[in-house]
Amino acid sequence: MVRNLLVFVSLLCFILSSCSSSKQALKRGDFNSAVRYSSKKLRKKPNKQKQIAILEEAFAKANQQNMDRITFLKKEGNPDNWDEIYRLYASIKSRQQLVKTLPRLQVKKEAGRIVQFNFIDTDDELIQAKKQAAEYAYANAEKLLSTGNKTDARKAYEELKQVNVYYNNYKNTNKLMNQALWLGTTHVIVTLENNSLSVVPKEFFDEIKKLNLNEINRDWIAYDTNVDTSMNYDYNVIINLKVIDVSPEQVKETQYTKTKEIVDGWEYVLDDNGNVLKDSLGNDVKQDKVVTISCLIKEFNMRKGAVLTGTLDYINTNSKQLMRSEPLTSESYFEHRWATAIGDKRALDKKTEDLLKANQVPFPSDMDIIMRTGFVFRENAESLILRNRQYLN
Repeated sequence: MVRNLLVFVSLLCFILSSCSSSKQALKRGDFNSAVRYSSKKLRKKPNKQKQIAILEEAFAKANQQNMDRITFLKKEGNPDNWDEIYRLYASIKSRQQLVKTLPRLQVKKEAGRIVQFNFIDTDDELIQAKKQAAEYAYANAEKLLSTGNKTDARKAYEELKQVNVYYNNYKNTNKLMNQALWLGTTHVIVTLENNSLSVVPKEFFDEIKKLNLNEINRDWIAYDTNVDTSMNYDYNVIINLKVIDVSPEQVKETQYTKTKEIVDGWEYVLDDNGNVLKDSLGNDVKQDKVVTISCLIKEFNMRKGAVLTGTLDYINTNSKQLMRSEPLTSESYFEHRWATAIGDKRALDKKTEDLLKANQVPFPSDMDIIMRTGFVFRENAESLILRNRQYLN
C-alpha cells in the first residue's frame, strides 16, 4: 500500500512539473521555450488540454515578438542588423516546422475545435536577410583587413567565419580568412642563449629548442624555434641560460645489522634436575630450537645532480626593449642505492634483499646529467611561455 502511494505521488509530481515547465516559461515571457516544452508533451499525448492552450498562446506570442523585433530592426536601417534579422526569421521557421509536425490537436471545451496556427511565410525574407547579412559581414571584413591592424584582422576573421555560416565558399572568403589569420597572429621567435660560461654540445641546444609548438601555438599567437628570414617577428622570447651547476659525485655508506629469531631444529626439554622431561605417556618432550641470527649490511647511496638556472626574456623586436624577464630554473638528480651483506641472509627483509640485487652502477657523465636536466628546463620554459601569453598581443 505504501509503495503504491509513493509511485502515485512520484507520478503526480512528474506530471505537475512537466506542466509547470511550459506554464512557467509562458509566464516569464520565454515563449519559444514554452512552445518546445508543450510540443514535446503533445507529441506523446495530443489530448492534454492545458498544453494545447499553452502552445496556442505561446506560439502566437513568440511569432509576434519576433516580427515586432524584425520590424524595428528594419526601420532602424543599420546594416549590422541583418544578422539578427536572419536569426529571427530562422527562429520563426524552425518554430513553425516544429508545430507543423504535431498530431492534430482539438480543444474539447470548444466543441472539438481543431487548432489552426497562423503561419508566416518566411522563405523569401529569410533568403534576403541571409544575403544581406553575408554581404555586410564580407564588406566589413574587407574594411577591417585594409587597416593592417592585428586587432582589426582578428575581428575580420570572425566576420568571415560568420559569412561561411551563411554560404560555403562565398566569393573569396577562404582566401581572406587565411589573410586575416596571418595578419592577426602575433609571431614570436624563441631563441636560446648560453651565458653560463659552460661549454655544452649542439645536441643540448637542439633538445632545449624542441618545444611542444602544438601546445603553445594557439589563441592568435604562433611561436617558432627556427628563424625564418622572410618573417617579421613581433617578439623574441629568449631562453637565457645563465648557470649550469653539476654537483660532485657522492657515495654515502651506511652500516647496520639486521637480526631475526628463527627455528633451527629442535631440542629436549630438561627438568629442574637437568634430566629429559617426560610427558604423561613417558615420551621425551621436545621443543623448537630458537636461535637469533644476524647479518651486517653495508648500504651505499649514490647521488649526483645538476641545476640549470636562467631567465625567460621577452623582447619587443620593433622597439628592441626588454618587456619582461621571468626566472627559469630546473634540477635533476641521479640516485642509486645498493648494498652488500656479511652474515646470515635469512635475517633480511624483502626491502633489504632488493637492495642486494641492485648492483653498483657507474655515475652518469656530467653531460648526461645536464641533458637530463635540460629536458626539465625545456618543460618549465613551455609552462612559463603559456602562463605569460597575456603579455603578447
